[in-house]
Amino acid sequence: MHKPQIHFHNHRRCLSLASNQSVTNDWLLEPDPFLVDHRHAPPGFNVCSGVVYRDIISVEESKVLTDAIDYKEIEILDEEDFPGKDVLRRIRNHLQRRHLSNDDENGCCDAIKWLPCHAIDLKKDGQLQAHVDSVRFSGDLVAGLSLISPSIMRLRPDNSTATTSAATNVWVDLYLPPLSLYVLTGPSRYHYTHELLACGSSFCTSAVGSCDSEGERRPIQVHRDRRLSFIFRDAKRENKVRARCLPRVVCFNEMAED
Repeated sequence: MHKPQIHFHNHRRCLSLASNQSVTNDWLLEPDPFLVDHRHAPPGFNVCSGVVYRDIISVEESKVLTDAIDYKEIEILDEEDFPGKDVLRRIRNHLQRRHLSNDDENGCCDAIKWLPCHAIDLKKDGQLQAHVDSVRFSGDLVAGLSLISPSIMRLRPDNSTATTSAATNVWVDLYLPPLSLYVLTGPSRYHYTHELLACGSSFCTSAVGSCDSEGERRPIQVHRDRRLSFIFRDAKRENKVRARCLPRVVCFNEMAED
């Protein structure tokens, strides 16, 4: 069997933040292959279309974001007055540099615009059920910054976009520890649903080096508590611009015979 080889080079509260653009240069960070389990992925799944960056922000920056949500009673925030605006802008910059292109199919340059960033405050017993983010207004990328507690995001083929009925025994799991950033582009953005698994679910990475001395895989038992996430989506544009899945060399070596 061919297997990608990893390369190492129901209660929630939503708050909307007006979009803004700014750029710095955090874009050299690489996704962590240990945070993605694609052992049960369907044949041909693009492992670069669903990635997770570890420690995309600091503990101190996380506290700024969390405190800003905790101490605000209003549900609509102006990002210019939001204490964590610089953190959000830096993440947008990272996403823009690594995952979005300014050129459309005809080589025309178009400024990348962002939908308002919004926060989801999910309680311990809250649920985020399987869904595909609407494509009516949003573009080719969906990303989320995870804070406070870890969780597991599961991607499944979306029956509504498949030409044939999607198999029920195929999925891809993303482990989302606090301070991490997941990014869905390409097929993971459009053709897979995403959901959060229940508290107590297990994650077992398919990455090289994830086995113990006896060759057994080491599962992570994930106990989710309150979870705060900030969601980033680019705006749909007239000139169709596709998000870039990361270059192959960043994610995995050539397919190897197992």
